[in-house]
Amino acid sequence: MPSFLTSRFLVAAILVGSALAVALLVVTVASRIVREAADGHRARAERRVRPMVLAVVGGDPAPPELITLRGSRGRAAERVIFGYLA
Repeated sequence: MPSFLTSRFLVAAILVGSALAVALLVVTVASRIVREAADGHRARAERRVRPMVLAVVGGDPAPPELITLRGSRGRAAERVIFGYLA
């Protein structure tokens, strides 16, 4: 057996590998939590703007709130509108 494969080296390699596996697991779980939170935020924003978009699609004049939307609610309105175009 080569001289560099001492028991101390093997224990250190196992510890480093275990630490990397745990870190990968933590990052995976954290990214899943963040993605679920973002999806929930998008869905709530779309639920708020959908009635306004449907009113415009139905022939009503555009409400001023829909015209002045910015940020996440504005992007939600765009997603809803483009979803109905398809």
